Amino acid sequence: MFSGVNVYPIYIAKYSKAKIIYSIELNPFAVKYGLENLRINKINNVITLLGDVKDVSKYIGYLENGDAIIKNDLEYIKDIIDSGLEINNLYIYEYDEMIKNIKYKKLRYVSELENLEKFNKKFDRIIMPLPKESHTFLEYAIPLIKDNGIIHLYQFFEEEKIKEGAIDLLEKYSNELNFKYEILNILKVGDIAPRKL
Repeated sequence: MFSGVNVYPIYIAKYSKAKIIYSIELNPFAVKYGLENLRINKINNVITLLGDVKDVSKYIGYLENGDAIIKNDLEYIKDIIDSGLEINNLYIYEYDEMIKNIKYKKLRYVSELENLEKFNKKFDRIIMPLPKESHTFLEYAIPLIKDNGIIHLYQFFEEEKIKEGAIDLLEKYSNELNFKYEILNILKVGDIAPRKL
């Protein structure tokens, strides 16, 4: 989730035995350069998807490399057009004239997916490197993780409250989403401001 230009997927592909890696990113410019990074690094086991995690995650098992699910936000559509990104299957909620300016192979409707089983693909690991708000996407990550799978959740906390903050956050979501968890490790990975991590 939140894959940017595919830095994590490339590293995982090179240094693990992962058979297939999924990359979801909202920013069309990042997706375009992420696909280029995969080509440059000769990585063939990453499926890169454009769209909001909230939309893409539900149908991830049915999507192919280069697919996109987009909403009718004219500014967003303009960004996709400006990026020059070439999309494989473009899934939309409803048609807008601006969509014809997007480069895609096939135009499809999200309604084609809506009768399919949601969250049908499960993963061993999910990486969520969006520290400011990744916890708000746990409701989309939890249904995708296998039993005993690992979620790498990046989050901002005040330095003296890292462990307490992580436990409080996971307790809250555990109760709301009815899942059990075990914290395997808590690491300080960087600063955003003095005494904030």
